Amino acid sequence: MAGNSAATQQDPMYTAYVESYKISVEGKRDASKSYDQALLTLSAGALGVSVTFVQNFVPDGKPTQYQLLLFAAWVLFTIALSCTLTSFLTAHEAYRVALDKLDQAIRKLQAVDPKNRLSDWTYWLNRSALVFFILGVFCLILFVALNLPA
Repeated sequence: MAGNSAATQQDPMYTAYVESYKISVEGKRDASKSYDQALLTLSAGALGVSVTFVQNFVPDGKPTQYQLLLFAAWVLFTIALSCTLTSFLTAHEAYRVALDKLDQAIRKLQAVDPKNRLSDWTYWLNRSALVFFILGVFCLILFVALNLPA
C-alpha cells in the first residue's frame, strides 16, 4: 500500500479535497442562484418601469418617436425573463439526470457519464438571458435618449 499514490478516504488529503470540493460546489450554487435572481429582478423591473413610466420618457406635446425601440426593449426583456425562468426548469432536471447517472454508476460500479444536455441548455439559457437583457437596456436607453428634448 505504501507504493499506492491514490488517496483513500482515511487520508487527510482526501478529506481536505472532499471538503474543498463541497465548498466549491456550494459557492457555485449560491453564485448561480444570486445571478438568476438578479437577472430576473432586473429584467422584470426594467420591463415594469418602462411600461409604467413610458409617458415620462417623452416630453409633453412632443410625439413619441422610435417606438420600435421601446417595443424591442419590451420584447428583449420578456425573452430574458423567459430564458431565466426556463433555466430554472432545465437546471432542476439537469440535477435529476446527474443524480440518476450517479445512482446507475454506483449500482454498476462504473464511471459516471459526465454528459448532460440539460446542463448545457441551462448554461446557454443563462448566457442568452444576459445578452437579451443587455440588448433590452440598450434599446430602452436609446429610445429615451432619442425622445429627450434637444
